Amino acid sequence: WNPNSGSLNLQYQHTNGTAYASYDGDSNWDFYSDRRIKKNIELETNILNRLMNLDVKNYQFINQDKTEKEIGFIAQEVETYFPSLVSELDDPNYEFKVKALGYSSFGVLAVGGIKELKLEKDAEIKALKQENESLKTQLSELIKRIEALENN
Repeated sequence: WNPNSGSLNLQYQHTNGTAYASYDGDSNWDFYSDRRIKKNIELETNILNRLMNLDVKNYQFINQDKTEKEIGFIAQEVETYFPSLVSELDDPNYEFKVKALGYSSFGVLAVGGIKELKLEKDAEIKALKQENESLKTQLSELIKRIEALENN
């Protein structure tokens, strides 16, 4: 806690490495993302296809008496497509390691999926426009032939 800035800095351990976050009172956590502190940077691909395999579920937790259901994903289902988002935690309430999800990364995945979808749709639109122009040309030629036949 930094009383001068009013921010809270946090270092936490995730199964895929240590991460850093800070909270400065603006209703969201800020996570380190500076290119200068990253290495082995690669483009994440095939996001949309993997996202399409995930189903949003509603559920209740076994150890809670709440009648309202939560909305989210099942960690084991996400792990197949995005293993780096799943971690395992020791919890004294269970005899097994509990799987947890890095839900904050789903916004990033949504952006990647939207980008992939736009590129896919742009390519489809371009192909349809080209086909449409070709069909217009063919139609125009057919009309000219019909008119020539009618005039003879």
